[in-house]
Amino acid sequence: MNPTRHNLDSPPDYRSLLAALIGVLLTLLILLTTGCGGDGGSEAVPPGTPGATTLLEGRVAGGYLADATVFLDINGNKRPDPEEPQTATGSGGRYSLEVTTGLEQLYPVVVRVERSRTFDEETSAVVAYDYTLESPIGRHQFISPLTTLIKQELDKNAVFREMDAVNLVRTRFGISDDISFWQDYIAGAQGDQSAAGYRFAHETARILAGLHGRLLAELEQNLGGTLQDDDLLPATRVISDLQMQHATDIANALSGISLMAVKTADQLVDLLVSGIDLTNLDRKLLNRYRQLTSKNPGIWDATPPEILVRLPGDGSTVPVTTTVEVAFNEDLDPATVTSDAVVLSTGGVRLAGTVSYDKNRLLMTLVPSQPLYAYTDYQVTTSPVIADQLGNPLGAAKTWYFQTLFEQSPPGLPDF
Repeated sequence: MNPTRHNLDSPPDYRSLLAALIGVLLTLLILLTTGCGGDGGSEAVPPGTPGATTLLEGRVAGGYLADATVFLDINGNKRPDPEEPQTATGSGGRYSLEVTTGLEQLYPVVVRVERSRTFDEETSAVVAYDYTLESPIGRHQFISPLTTLIKQELDKNAVFREMDAVNLVRTRFGISDDISFWQDYIAGAQGDQSAAGYRFAHETARILAGLHGRLLAELEQNLGGTLQDDDLLPATRVISDLQMQHATDIANALSGISLMAVKTADQLVDLLVSGIDLTNLDRKLLNRYRQLTSKNPGIWDATPPEILVRLPGDGSTVPVTTTVEVAFNEDLDPATVTSDAVVLSTGGVRLAGTVSYDKNRLLMTLVPSQPLYAYTDYQVTTSPVIADQLGNPLGAAKTWYFQTLFEQSPPGLPDF
């Protein structure tokens, strides 16, 4: 089956156009029929123009990557499944992928980079870690770690337009406005105009690729050495969040305003990974990201709530009539504000009290059932299961201490 090639200088073939239109109408009729009838157990057939194919051509780069698997990710699992169109990159990271016409407008092109197989022409060696690259739908001509981040931000933020994601990544990593994410930054770095900007983009991409591979390997190891079929999608969200969180560190290092600037790309990746708590890359985190993904929030938020104010403050001295107040930076899930959400104790003994939550003030309050003892040390502990509206938990118990004194003003004098 040969891909269609359109000659814009010749008159249109109306018979062919009519036949194609009839084919599309028949496909829609079949989809409507299978959607309305039967037992509902069959999978939907992806739309496309029957009998016609389109050739997608592009390049894949960290450095240019040869022998990486390129595929149209129809089911969205980030894996090249047998029924999906796929091919391998050749020299210079080039690929040609034949797909049913129309599908390229519905699904993204994804690249599977495989350790000990995919060859990085810049380092003249096979890559050491698996990782995944992709690009927004229709942007298949150049696929890189930077286009991967843009695609992830689009997927995570339902209200984002492409330009929103581009501007976010550009701003976070300090990439200049005259650098296009859709152009080959390796070739651009060899030119005269904007060469420095493209080199900066290229160096940023290499660090992102290394970070992606290392974090994916750590997650895989923490899960027992393998990822399940449905793990790769939430795993890419976890990794993209970590990459974005360290964007300033990467930009500062490459700009020469950081102590990390003297390091090679691999050394920079080592330093970045050393600053991440790898023990948190576990099944619990993956499941939380899977739940967040299923909620499809308008604006992505995988960050736990933060405590902004604690009253009494740590190490403070307060009256025996005090109450405990904890203010957060975002709205909490009321179901997680239970009687155990904040605990007041002394000498290992928990004190009775009433816990409440003020949604408007983002304030959680504990009112003790009786006045506190004077000149006594008290401990306050918040529960790690306190979560925001998207289910992001506090993650760890927060503890602080205060002391009491006997300070109670006498009643006012009566009026005479």
